[in-house]
Amino acid sequence: MFALLPFLVAVAAFLAAFASVSPALASPTGGAHSEPWSDFAAGAPLPEADLEPPSEAEPPAVRRPDTARRPVELDVGSALGLARVPLLAPTRPEPAFFVGAAWRAAPWFALGAEATLEPARGAVGRGWLALTARTYFIESGSVDPYAVWSIGAGSLERGDGERIERGTGWLLRAGFGVDFALSNSLKLGPALYYTRAIWGARELCSSHACTAWQSERVALPSGFVSLAVRLAWQLGDPY
Repeated sequence: MFALLPFLVAVAAFLAAFASVSPALASPTGGAHSEPWSDFAAGAPLPEADLEPPSEAEPPAVRRPDTARRPVELDVGSALGLARVPLLAPTRPEPAFFVGAAWRAAPWFALGAEATLEPARGAVGRGWLALTARTYFIESGSVDPYAVWSIGAGSLERGDGERIERGTGWLLRAGFGVDFALSNSLKLGPALYYTRAIWGARELCSSHACTAWQSERVALPSGFVSLAVRLAWQLGDPY
Protein backbone atom coordinates (compact mmCIF):
# COMPACT_ATOMS: atom_id res chain seq x y z
CA MET A 1 0.00 0.00 0.00
CA PHE A 2 2.70 2.43 0.91
CA ALA A 3 4.58 1.28 -2.17
CA LEU A 4 1.76 2.66 -4.40
CA LEU A 5 1.66 6.04 -2.66
CA PRO A 6 4.33 7.72 -4.85
CA PHE A 7 2.54 6.46 -7.99
CA LEU A 8 -0.82 7.85 -6.83
CA VAL A 9 0.74 11.21 -5.98
CA ALA A 10 2.25 11.39 -9.51
CA VAL A 11 -1.12 10.60 -11.15
CA ALA A 12 -2.90 13.24 -9.01
CA ALA A 13 -0.29 15.84 -10.00
CA PHE A 14 -0.72 14.95 -13.68
CA LEU A 15 -4.50 15.27 -13.48
CA ALA A 16 -4.26 18.62 -11.72
CA ALA A 17 -1.89 19.93 -14.41
CA PHE A 18 -4.18 18.69 -17.19
CA ALA A 19 -7.22 20.30 -15.59
CA SER A 20 -5.47 23.68 -15.48
CA VAL A 21 -4.50 23.52 -19.19
CA SER A 22 -7.72 22.14 -20.74
CA PRO A 23 -9.87 25.35 -20.21
CA ALA A 24 -7.33 27.39 -22.17
CA LEU A 25 -7.54 24.86 -25.01
CA ALA A 26 -11.34 24.90 -24.94
CA SER A 27 -11.58 28.73 -24.77
CA PRO A 28 -12.49 30.39 -28.14
CA THR A 29 -9.69 32.89 -27.73
CA GLY A 30 -7.22 30.66 -25.96
CA GLY A 31 -4.14 29.07 -27.35
CA ALA A 32 -1.64 30.22 -29.85
CA HIS A 33 -3.32 28.22 -32.64
CA SER A 34 -6.90 29.65 -32.37
CA GLU A 35 -8.54 30.11 -35.79
CA PRO A 36 -9.65 33.60 -36.89
CA TRP A 37 -13.29 32.47 -37.25
CA SER A 38 -13.36 30.82 -33.82
CA ASP A 39 -14.75 34.06 -32.25
CA PHE A 40 -18.20 33.36 -33.75
CA ALA A 41 -20.60 30.70 -32.69
CA ALA A 42 -21.52 28.04 -35.20
CA GLY A 43 -24.32 29.18 -37.49
CA ALA A 44 -24.07 32.90 -36.49
CA PRO A 45 -23.94 35.34 -39.45
CA LEU A 46 -20.64 37.01 -40.15
CA PRO A 47 -20.60 40.79 -39.64
CA GLU A 48 -20.94 42.93 -42.77
CA ALA A 49 -17.79 44.60 -43.93
CA ASP A 50 -17.70 48.24 -42.95
CA LEU A 51 -16.99 49.48 -46.47
CA GLU A 52 -18.49 52.54 -48.16
CA PRO A 53 -19.89 51.97 -51.66
CA PRO A 54 -17.76 53.46 -54.43
CA SER A 55 -18.77 57.00 -55.20
CA GLU A 56 -20.33 57.51 -58.64
CA ALA A 57 -20.13 60.77 -60.56
CA GLU A 58 -23.50 62.43 -61.06
CA PRO A 59 -24.69 62.19 -64.67
CA PRO A 60 -24.85 65.48 -66.58
CA ALA A 61 -28.18 67.24 -66.49
CA VAL A 62 -30.32 66.44 -69.53
CA ARG A 63 -32.90 68.94 -70.73
CA ARG A 64 -36.39 67.64 -71.28
CA PRO A 65 -37.19 67.25 -75.00
CA ASP A 66 -39.99 69.82 -74.84
CA THR A 67 -37.69 72.49 -73.41
CA ALA A 68 -34.60 71.97 -75.57
CA ARG A 69 -33.72 74.31 -78.42
CA ARG A 70 -33.26 72.86 -81.92
CA PRO A 71 -31.24 74.23 -84.84
CA VAL A 72 -33.96 74.49 -87.54
CA GLU A 73 -37.25 76.38 -87.24
CA LEU A 74 -40.06 76.46 -89.82
CA ASP A 75 -42.85 78.85 -88.98
CA VAL A 76 -46.23 79.97 -90.28
CA GLY A 77 -48.53 82.58 -88.88
CA SER A 78 -51.00 85.34 -89.26
CA ALA A 79 -50.63 89.03 -88.44
CA LEU A 80 -53.38 91.56 -87.91
CA GLY A 81 -52.64 95.17 -88.80
CA LEU A 82 -53.68 97.35 -85.89
CA ALA A 83 -52.63 100.83 -87.05
CA ARG A 84 -50.71 102.75 -89.69
CA VAL A 85 -48.43 105.75 -89.43
CA PRO A 86 -49.80 108.23 -90.24
CA LEU A 87 -53.33 107.08 -89.44
CA LEU A 88 -54.87 106.96 -92.90
CA ALA A 89 -58.27 105.64 -93.81
CA PRO A 90 -59.29 102.89 -93.82
CA THR A 91 -58.32 101.99 -90.25
CA ARG A 92 -60.00 98.62 -89.90
CA PRO A 93 -57.72 95.68 -88.95
CA GLU A 94 -56.18 93.98 -91.98
CA PRO A 95 -54.99 90.35 -91.85
CA ALA A 96 -51.73 89.18 -93.37
CA PHE A 97 -50.11 85.75 -93.60
CA PHE A 98 -46.45 84.79 -93.45
CA VAL A 99 -44.16 81.78 -93.76
CA GLY A 100 -40.51 81.57 -92.79
CA ALA A 101 -37.51 79.44 -92.00
CA ALA A 102 -34.56 80.09 -89.70
CA TRP A 103 -31.28 78.48 -88.74
CA ARG A 104 -30.81 78.71 -84.98
CA ALA A 105 -27.04 78.74 -84.93
CA ALA A 106 -27.01 78.88 -81.12
CA PRO A 107 -29.73 78.63 -78.46
CA TRP A 108 -29.76 82.43 -78.23
CA PHE A 109 -29.51 83.50 -81.91
CA ALA A 110 -31.13 82.63 -85.27
CA LEU A 111 -30.97 83.87 -88.89
CA GLY A 112 -33.61 83.26 -91.50
CA ALA A 113 -35.96 84.52 -94.20
CA GLU A 114 -39.66 85.32 -94.30
CA ALA A 115 -42.36 86.06 -96.87
CA THR A 116 -45.46 88.07 -95.97
CA LEU A 117 -48.61 88.52 -98.00
CA GLU A 118 -51.57 90.72 -97.19
CA PRO A 119 -54.30 90.00 -99.73
CA ALA A 120 -55.95 93.04 -101.22
CA ARG A 121 -59.32 93.35 -99.54
CA GLY A 122 -60.89 96.31 -101.23
CA ALA A 123 -58.57 99.01 -99.94
CA VAL A 124 -55.10 97.76 -99.05
CA GLY A 125 -52.80 94.95 -100.12
CA ARG A 126 -49.12 94.36 -99.58
CA GLY A 127 -46.39 91.73 -99.80
CA TRP A 128 -42.72 91.56 -98.94
CA LEU A 129 -39.66 89.33 -98.63
CA ALA A 130 -37.20 89.86 -95.80
CA LEU A 131 -34.16 88.54 -94.00
CA THR A 132 -34.74 88.13 -90.27
CA ALA A 133 -32.59 87.87 -87.15
CA ARG A 134 -33.85 86.78 -83.76
CA THR A 135 -32.22 87.13 -80.37
CA TYR A 136 -33.52 84.76 -77.70
CA PHE A 137 -33.35 85.55 -74.00
CA ILE A 138 -33.66 82.10 -72.36
CA GLU A 139 -31.39 79.22 -73.33
CA SER A 140 -33.81 76.45 -72.27
CA GLY A 141 -37.28 76.04 -70.88
CA SER A 142 -40.88 75.82 -72.04
CA VAL A 143 -41.05 79.62 -72.53
CA ASP A 144 -38.95 81.13 -75.33
CA PRO A 145 -39.07 84.97 -75.52
CA TYR A 146 -37.21 86.77 -78.30
CA ALA A 147 -36.61 90.04 -80.15
CA VAL A 148 -36.71 90.11 -83.94
CA TRP A 149 -35.31 92.43 -86.62
CA SER A 150 -36.03 92.22 -90.35
CA ILE A 151 -34.99 94.02 -93.54
CA GLY A 152 -36.55 93.42 -96.90
CA ALA A 153 -38.30 94.78 -99.97
CA GLY A 154 -41.97 94.93 -100.70
CA SER A 155 -44.90 96.76 -102.15
CA LEU A 156 -48.20 98.21 -101.00
CA GLU A 157 -51.26 99.49 -102.75
CA ARG A 158 -54.33 101.23 -101.40
CA GLY A 159 -57.47 102.75 -102.85
CA ASP A 160 -60.66 101.71 -104.51
CA GLY A 161 -61.26 100.19 -107.87
CA GLU A 162 -61.02 103.49 -109.78
CA ARG A 163 -58.02 105.09 -108.07
CA ILE A 164 -55.16 103.02 -106.63
CA GLU A 165 -52.01 104.36 -104.99
CA ARG A 166 -49.07 101.98 -105.24
CA GLY A 167 -45.56 102.06 -103.83
CA THR A 168 -42.48 99.84 -103.70
CA GLY A 169 -39.48 100.19 -101.45
CA TRP A 170 -37.58 98.96 -98.41
CA LEU A 171 -39.26 97.69 -95.28
CA LEU A 172 -37.64 97.53 -91.83
CA ARG A 173 -39.27 95.69 -88.96
CA ALA A 174 -38.63 95.26 -85.24
CA GLY A 175 -40.65 93.44 -82.64
CA PHE A 176 -40.89 91.21 -79.61
CA GLY A 177 -42.53 87.85 -79.14
CA VAL A 178 -42.73 84.82 -76.87
CA ASP A 179 -43.23 81.17 -77.81
CA PHE A 180 -44.67 78.45 -75.59
CA ALA A 181 -43.76 74.78 -76.05
CA LEU A 182 -46.70 72.63 -77.15
CA SER A 183 -44.73 69.41 -77.67
CA ASN A 184 -41.22 68.19 -78.37
CA SER A 185 -41.07 70.12 -81.66
CA LEU A 186 -43.96 72.62 -81.77
CA LYS A 187 -44.12 76.15 -80.34
CA LEU A 188 -46.90 78.71 -80.44
CA GLY A 189 -46.94 82.31 -79.32
CA PRO A 190 -47.84 85.94 -79.96
CA ALA A 191 -45.64 88.73 -81.27
CA LEU A 192 -45.95 92.50 -81.68
CA TYR A 193 -44.23 94.15 -84.68
CA TYR A 194 -43.60 97.65 -85.99
CA THR A 195 -42.76 97.88 -89.70
CA ARG A 196 -41.18 101.01 -91.19
CA ALA A 197 -41.65 101.59 -94.90
CA ILE A 198 -39.16 103.59 -97.00
CA TRP A 199 -40.95 104.06 -100.30
CA GLY A 200 -39.08 104.53 -103.52
CA ALA A 201 -41.20 104.45 -106.65
CA ARG A 202 -44.81 105.58 -106.22
CA GLU A 203 -47.60 105.39 -108.74
CA LEU A 204 -51.15 106.51 -109.08
CA CYS A 205 -53.18 104.05 -111.11
CA SER A 206 -56.59 104.28 -112.68
CA SER A 207 -58.56 101.85 -114.75
CA HIS A 208 -56.61 102.94 -117.84
CA ALA A 209 -52.96 103.41 -116.85
CA CYS A 210 -50.46 104.09 -114.03
CA THR A 211 -48.58 107.36 -113.69
CA ALA A 212 -45.54 108.09 -111.54
CA TRP A 213 -46.24 110.68 -108.88
CA GLN A 214 -44.19 112.69 -106.48
CA SER A 215 -44.04 111.53 -102.87
CA GLU A 216 -46.39 114.18 -101.53
CA ARG A 217 -49.06 113.32 -104.07
CA VAL A 218 -49.26 109.61 -103.12
CA ALA A 219 -49.98 109.41 -99.41
CA LEU A 220 -48.84 105.90 -98.57
CA PRO A 221 -48.42 104.99 -94.88
CA SER A 222 -44.86 105.04 -93.62
CA GLY A 223 -45.33 102.46 -90.86
CA PHE A 224 -47.49 99.62 -89.61
CA VAL A 225 -48.21 98.18 -86.17
CA SER A 226 -49.33 94.55 -86.21
CA LEU A 227 -50.09 91.73 -83.78
CA ALA A 228 -49.12 88.24 -84.94
CA VAL A 229 -49.60 84.64 -83.88
CA ARG A 230 -46.72 82.36 -84.84
CA LEU A 231 -46.57 78.55 -84.99
CA ALA A 232 -43.01 77.19 -85.19
CA TRP A 233 -41.87 73.66 -85.94
CA GLN A 234 -38.40 72.76 -84.60
CA LEU A 235 -36.19 70.20 -86.35
CA GLY A 236 -32.81 68.65 -85.62
CA ASP A 237 -31.01 67.35 -82.55
CA PRO A 238 -31.54 69.37 -79.36
CA TYR A 239 -28.71 71.57 -78.14
